[in-house]
Amino acid sequence: MSNHDINPGPGRKIPSWIFSVPPLFVFLLWWAALFPGMMNADSIYMWGEVVSGSFDEMHTAFVPILYSVLAKVWGTPAVVGLAQILFLVLVLNYLFRVLKSMGAPDGALALISLYFCVSPMIGATLVTLEKDIPFGVLMLLLSAYGIRIVESGGRWLGSTRNLACLSASLALLSLCRHEGIIPAVAFVIALLVFYFPEWRRITAVLASGALCALIVRGPIYECYHVNRDIYRQVAIKEWCDLAVARANGGTFSDAERAVFSSMMPEEANKPAFDNYRPFASMMSAKVNLPELYEGHREIHSIWRRSLRNNWPVLLGNLPKSGSLVWQIFEPPGCWTYTVHLVPVPQGIDDSSLGLHLAHPLPLVEGILRRLLEITDARFWKSVLYRPALYLYASVFSVLTACILERKPALSLLVLPLLAHAMFLFLYISDQHSRYLFYAFLMAPGLVAYSLIKVRSPGAGTPALTGAGRFCRSASGWNGSS
Repeated sequence: MSNHDINPGPGRKIPSWIFSVPPLFVFLLWWAALFPGMMNADSIYMWGEVVSGSFDEMHTAFVPILYSVLAKVWGTPAVVGLAQILFLVLVLNYLFRVLKSMGAPDGALALISLYFCVSPMIGATLVTLEKDIPFGVLMLLLSAYGIRIVESGGRWLGSTRNLACLSASLALLSLCRHEGIIPAVAFVIALLVFYFPEWRRITAVLASGALCALIVRGPIYECYHVNRDIYRQVAIKEWCDLAVARANGGTFSDAERAVFSSMMPEEANKPAFDNYRPFASMMSAKVNLPELYEGHREIHSIWRRSLRNNWPVLLGNLPKSGSLVWQIFEPPGCWTYTVHLVPVPQGIDDSSLGLHLAHPLPLVEGILRRLLEITDARFWKSVLYRPALYLYASVFSVLTACILERKPALSLLVLPLLAHAMFLFLYISDQHSRYLFYAFLMAPGLVAYSLIKVRSPGAGTPALTGAGRFCRSASGWNGSS
């Protein structure tokens, strides 16, 4: 992260880093209470790669390779949670410095700090081993860079150090998830659209970021002997689409139905099929995954034919399978996967690795468990754990500032978020909140920034909207900032 071109606001007595301390303390409590961290099936798979030294692209090889580097320092999954906490706190500190340099009052920064302290979604997810956490923190960092670019009118791009930081962030973003290239490319395209005079530097960012990613996927992956075949991820997604079509009256030949029956008996699948969670339904129906992987070419052929024949069925189910992206309140009959301690009380899936929670702080652990139990209700899950509310808050606040300020470049801040959310709407097959972890991280900063930008004509103070008046009264904003 680069602090270039950030100047402290006038008359500010509280250093920006102070606001990062309370979240750090709270996150460390989560980490210590749930030591060595929560682990679901994906986490177990990735940590198993660390233990075995055999890496593949099932969940992107980059993340477990990163875990293995951390494990050389401390050979426990707890090192991953600790690294994720420190990474988020560093990015938060940078975000606070950016907002403070724009004149954000200390009260507003304190509210953001408080939000990160009290959010159970953020605290619990941070101590879970998942690729979504570094991906989400990088998205937050990208939004902070976006603010600096917009506020400087593109001049921020004139620093070589800034360009290097931005390139590295985009490269890491593309490596943490298979589809991480989508928000990265969306950000670069937006830069070219809004700051075309800087096209040489923007092109350099794209080229250097792509080069970094290629070096990782090339020589570094070779050093770790990574199995680059991602057919298993593709096969699972295609099978979920086929399961949706099959459970909702899609058209298939007798030969295709025979393939389905050999992998997942219809009597076990159809009555219990959940259109909101095709993947969970597929797994509960005891799909034969080895046979699915072995026959992935045949499955791909059936899937392609199904797209042509059953596209109305698949299109009609998108609002359900993708409801996590757009629906604030949990739909009746749907279940939202929030944090791993809720569906799995032991916090770590059973596995041959022999991992279990150590319970070093039983009192704190009991309080956190009680908090998660209380909030495991439809209303609280919708408000605290489902990401749609946070997506809407980010997009609405930024686009409102964009319109009122007549500054289209402000949309740069939410285009990566929108691009990835749209991809997930089309792709996801389960209601896992961690897929959109970045929405919970980005919302408070983007809302605060938008309120700073929205000013009364010629007055230099925040617009006299209800939200503006509330924020000023709550934080002591007097317009002289």
